[in-house]
Amino acid sequence: MLLASLGSGLQDNVAGDPRVSAQSQEAIAQTAASGTPLVPVSELEKELAKTGLPQSEQDAISGAYAQAQLDALRQALIVAALLGAAGLFFVRRLPDQPMAPDVSPAAGSA
Repeated sequence: MLLASLGSGLQDNVAGDPRVSAQSQEAIAQTAASGTPLVPVSELEKELAKTGLPQSEQDAISGAYAQAQLDALRQALIVAALLGAAGLFFVRRLPDQPMAPDVSPAAGSA
């Protein structure tokens, strides 16, 4: 879920940014469709520097990626918290007293 949210978040973040060219938006959409890798923003910035894109476009993409990472992490943590809370519903049905030892006559004669 984290990676799917990251990919769609990145795509949404760059879609409305006028600093990101249509060609870059298309490349990001293709990457998001095939699975967006989870990398540190600093590594993304290094890779973007190799592309020859204008600095303003590189900054826009790395900023959009950083925001998408935060949003995806936030969503994943909310889902984990909800699953944990749902698990509490089932935990309340666990016994609260230890089981008594079996003291049947067959257990005493061996």
